[in-house]
Amino acid sequence: MKLTKEHVQYPSAKALHPFVDTDIDEVEQELRAICAELNFFFAHIDGKSIRNELDLFHTIEKVFMFPENYKATYQPNWDGIRDRLRDLEWLFERPVTGKIYSGCVVYYSEPLNLASEYNMIIFIDNMARLTQSFQERYHKENKIPFHVFLGPVNFEILTIINTMTVHENVCRDELK
Repeated sequence: MKLTKEHVQYPSAKALHPFVDTDIDEVEQELRAICAELNFFFAHIDGKSIRNELDLFHTIEKVFMFPENYKATYQPNWDGIRDRLRDLEWLFERPVTGKIYSGCVVYYSEPLNLASEYNMIIFIDNMARLTQSFQERYHKENKIPFHVFLGPVNFEILTIINTMTVHENVCRDELK
């Protein structure tokens, strides 16, 4: 399957997109082009430099352009990150970027560099819950899609995802 705008254009319960054995640069280019066409915010989390949760939290803060007042008040932990990412009003309601976006795509490339499988499970669980809560908040009124692409992942991570409660949020379309 080729990645198309239909993959992300609408809010969906299947908003977590893990993939295996795909050219990560090509996926990034396709996602950037789709986001530009659909006026979506594109957040690339480059896993090459992420070795622990704190690295991940700081990267999320940077790629989502957390406003200064958020940086001063949030705790660098999953609760703090989730609270900030559920909001994102600075991208969708009161833009500090000078632009109001119509949706959001998060691309976490090379996620297997995260220090341990435990951290990866926590990340996947939080991203799945985040896509749900974000779409529940924004979907009713504004119909703003929020999708997370994660890869490449190995078959072990896919097996773990399939056993987690978040498996209902996972898109099963394989990126090729």
